[in-house]
Amino acid sequence: MPPHSVMSDFAKKHYGWDTTADATSESSSSPTSMPEGFEAVIRRIAKYPQDMVLNEAQRGNLSFAITNTKGADETRANFGFLSKTMELVPILSEYLGNSTHAKLAIITPYLKQQHYYNLALEGLRKEGTSADALPKVYTVEEAEGLHWDIGIVDYVNTDADDLDLLKCEKRSQTMHTRATQFMFIIGPDFSSRRGA
Repeated sequence: MPPHSVMSDFAKKHYGWDTTADATSESSSSPTSMPEGFEAVIRRIAKYPQDMVLNEAQRGNLSFAITNTKGADETRANFGFLSKTMELVPILSEYLGNSTHAKLAIITPYLKQQHYYNLALEGLRKEGTSADALPKVYTVEEAEGLHWDIGIVDYVNTDADDLDLLKCEKRSQTMHTRATQFMFIIGPDFSSRRGA
C-alpha cells in the first residue's frame, strides 16, 4: 500500500524514518531491535514473505492506507479504521498474551472513536477474552506522558484538508511518539488526494 505523504513527512522529521524506502532494500545502519518473535507478527499482519529483508522503517512502523471507509453521516468516528484495528488486536494479543493491557495501546484523537473502540473491546471481554489480554484505548490527551511497547494510531479522518485536531503539532507529535518499539498507523492514503 502506498505510504501516507503526511505521515511520511512527519516520520522523517520526528523519527528519521524513511517510509518510502524500497521494501527489499537493507538499511545501512543497524536494524531497530524488535522483541523476540515480533518480526513474525509483523510479517503475518503485513503479509511480508519470510525471505524478505525488513528495512529500518518496516522495523519501526506499519501504515495501512484505507480508502472510502467513512460514511457521510459519521462525524469523528470511522468504522472502517476501527474494523482494521480490531483485526490487529487478536494477532497482537496472541503475541503479547496477558501483558497486552500493559504493552499495547490504541490512540485516537476523538472521544467518539474511543467510545466505539471500548464497545468493541467490551464485546471481546463478554466473549471470554481476559481484560489483561486486550489493549486500552486513549485519546491523545489521555496518552500524553504515557508510553507502551506497541501503539496503534487511528487517524479517524479521511480527508487531508480536515485533519482537525491533528493539525496541532504538539497533539500530532504526542500521538505519534507513544510507542517505544513499534507503531501501527491506521489512516487514509493522503498522498492520493486531489492536488497532492
